[in-house]
Amino acid sequence: MDNDTYGIYMNQCPNCDGHISDGRLVKGLVCEKCLPESPSNASLEKLLKILENRNALKRLRSVYEVERSTSFFIEMFEKALGYPPWSSQITWAKRIFQRKSFSIIAPTGVGKTVFGLMMSLYLGKNDGKSYLIFPTTPLVIQMCEKLKQFNAKANAIEDDGIICIHAGMKQSEKNAAIEKLMEGKFRVFISTSKYMINKNNELSRLGFNFIFIDDVDSVLKSKKSIDSTLKLMGFNEEIIETALKVIKLRRKIAYMGKEASEKDLRELEKLERKVEKSKDKVKSVLVVSSATGKARGSRALLFRELLGFQIGGRTELFRNVEDLYEEVENEELENKLIELVSKLGKGGLIFVPSDMGTAYATKLTEELKKGGISAEPFHHKSQKVLNDFVKGEIDVLVGVAVYYGVMVRGLDLPSAVRYAVFVRPPRFKFSLDLVGAHPISIVKLLSAISEAKIPKISDQARRFLIPLRRSVRRLSPAALTALSTGSQISEGLEPILKQLNESKQFLKAALEIDQVRKALMDTGDVFIEKDSRGEFIVIPDAKTYIQATGRTSRLYAGGLTKGLAVTLVKKDELQLLFSLQKTLSYYIDRFSFKKLSEVNLEEIIKEIDRDRRSVVEVLSGKEAYRLKELVKTALMIVESPNKARTISNFFGRPSVRVLPTGGKAYEVTIGNLTLTITATEGHVVDLVPRAGPDVLEYAELSTELYGVAYDRKEKKFLPVYSTIKKCRDCGYQFVEDSRVCPRCGSSRIFDKKEVIESLRELATEFDKVLVATDPDAEGEKIGWDIAVLLRPLSREVKRIEFHEVTRRAILEALSNERLIDEKLVCAQIVRRIEDRWIGFSLSKKLQTDFWPEYCKRKGLKKCKENKNLSAGRVQTPVLGWIIDRYNQHVKSDRTVKVVQAKLGGTLREIEFVSGKGG
Repeated sequence: MDNDTYGIYMNQCPNCDGHISDGRLVKGLVCEKCLPESPSNASLEKLLKILENRNALKRLRSVYEVERSTSFFIEMFEKALGYPPWSSQITWAKRIFQRKSFSIIAPTGVGKTVFGLMMSLYLGKNDGKSYLIFPTTPLVIQMCEKLKQFNAKANAIEDDGIICIHAGMKQSEKNAAIEKLMEGKFRVFISTSKYMINKNNELSRLGFNFIFIDDVDSVLKSKKSIDSTLKLMGFNEEIIETALKVIKLRRKIAYMGKEASEKDLRELEKLERKVEKSKDKVKSVLVVSSATGKARGSRALLFRELLGFQIGGRTELFRNVEDLYEEVENEELENKLIELVSKLGKGGLIFVPSDMGTAYATKLTEELKKGGISAEPFHHKSQKVLNDFVKGEIDVLVGVAVYYGVMVRGLDLPSAVRYAVFVRPPRFKFSLDLVGAHPISIVKLLSAISEAKIPKISDQARRFLIPLRRSVRRLSPAALTALSTGSQISEGLEPILKQLNESKQFLKAALEIDQVRKALMDTGDVFIEKDSRGEFIVIPDAKTYIQATGRTSRLYAGGLTKGLAVTLVKKDELQLLFSLQKTLSYYIDRFSFKKLSEVNLEEIIKEIDRDRRSVVEVLSGKEAYRLKELVKTALMIVESPNKARTISNFFGRPSVRVLPTGGKAYEVTIGNLTLTITATEGHVVDLVPRAGPDVLEYAELSTELYGVAYDRKEKKFLPVYSTIKKCRDCGYQFVEDSRVCPRCGSSRIFDKKEVIESLRELATEFDKVLVATDPDAEGEKIGWDIAVLLRPLSREVKRIEFHEVTRRAILEALSNERLIDEKLVCAQIVRRIEDRWIGFSLSKKLQTDFWPEYCKRKGLKKCKENKNLSAGRVQTPVLGWIIDRYNQHVKSDRTVKVVQAKLGGTLREIEFVSGKGG
């Protein structure tokens, strides 16, 4: 046994479940039976290779297969793109190879779409079938072309193995593609989400292995689209409805608490078994991707119930954009735009306010053309216009600044798009009579009134706001448009239309009150404008600004491309711009607009063009960039599940993965770190009551006392740990290696070994593991246990600590990683052994000697051994004893002088002692 071993973990070898020391675990090794030698600096890859060569892979066989597949995926990725995948993309790949469905809610530009494309090619090469789903026809066309370019370089599948179907195809081409698709003669299929929903019955029979939904927001808003996605996976309507019943019944039981009926509990158990059985038949893996994530309602929870993940919300943003503005006279707006575009050149996206619509976009296009600029209006059917723009034959595209517009979130052209110009700040604008007001505008107005703290009226607004907002968040863009125009209202939309109309009636009445108008204006977030047509409500549209400017700053091998956004603002709209700035600062740290006149525009343009040349060189394969790793991945482990959830909520609304143990892992993006946070629920191991002969043999020690193996002569002791078990019926906690509860005999046992195995599986996905247990000696020991148990499966394990659960404290902790403090760990180990050796011995004396004597003196009956007596924890009295001994030593104040002398050939020592003790 190594000298640097502090303890033995029973049945914790990650390969064979045998006993193993922390001395081997901390080196990243398996037990001596699996690997007799002790190689230094054993990485996971090296360890797996050694075990494979020795034909010794057991439980680690599955890890070996995942790592092997990942290696091949990285090789193909680099061949196709000229650079290796990002850390996040490698993490996602490993989840696919583990057959885990999940969501990617990450900022625009972190490589979500490229990952989906490359994974479909990799699986296609291995005879898998993939379905890639995009929100718009232009994106389908772009991604189809990009996939074919990647495939030409990777040589993964036959060219005709890629089938794309979209609205821009000739009917004869579409019919031929559909026929080939239905015959199963493909490896990758690409379409819009609308096509997936309309042709769901036919598509569900094709047996896809991998389904990737890009920009899932629109899919989440429709019951039909969520059900269609699940049917593609292989779930039928009966199972979907059963899963919904499980969700509703769980809510009911949680609400009832201890008063929940046995009937409901039995029904829930029955339904859960039925759902679990259906999961085993599903062979597909689903990945849903979004920059924002807006999962709401019970139906969105079906992903959690059936596939083990819950879609999160907004995360921190990646962008490298110069946000500028220029103040202009009202009549000079269009002339200033022409002057600006002439200076900026090709590759521009010009956005007009949503209330001015396509008519103004068309008019503005004509003005640009008169000014010598090649411009065209752009909407979802303008594929030829888009192609000409990419080729550089069109200088700028002109479109409407609306959140779900194709120009706002439907373009991914890092080499072509250089800048964006907003002709007036993006906004919601609607008349005071609310005719034709978009449902989102109504929600925003209700929200503003509810937050304005107007007596009685704010409370009334809140009562309308909460149900309407919940309804609106679930709706597709088409449904929202239908509600705003009042046309083509389906039966399912009628209850929401009623909510909307009731909200409008309340708002109309409220807006006639001067106090309400003044309170709204005082917020600085809502404006009331007057012109010849009447009065209008104006609210800044921050999310559209973020999405639209995101088109100018995209991720590529060299990092994030530089982007530029200029907002032309009339003098009387400056307050609206600053209100937009305030809202944007909630999403983008330290956001502020700069004046165009205060920056060096030429230098910004040079940087923009330099990045675009780099993108072209990378895409053409002329230059293989060494990857500039912007985003790393990490697994943070805390003790408490509540703490894990709280921390994750500091950084947006997290995506959630349901672990095999039933625990949860929360995923968020923090600056340059994709962080997954989960919990151990306290200690995972504890000292065993008694170490058996097999453990003593492994430890090479002859004796044990209360779970600590030792050798008195060698002055060596090793605590022996086993996983903590808990009875699900009576709640009794124990560490004995038993499959039944020692107290009640139940076989329903939860073993923390399941937590360790779940954490080990998670750890393989990430660049590093961050142990964030409590900042004390006990927390350090828990951290040590976790660190050594995960070390063979993790590339790097670090310790972080924080003394308060706040956003600032977490960020500071993440920037101050350290190693586990082994001295503190040793101190805690000694304290625990004190409790065992001294505390247990004293307890035994109390039970067998003290209690009978006490009984006799008191004349009590039943004076036999009393196992309920305990000496308790003895750390404090033992520490007191040590202090007393030290003080006695200090008080002795002795001076000892030793003289050595050689007398008659014999060396003799003579001690001279002086002082109080002499």
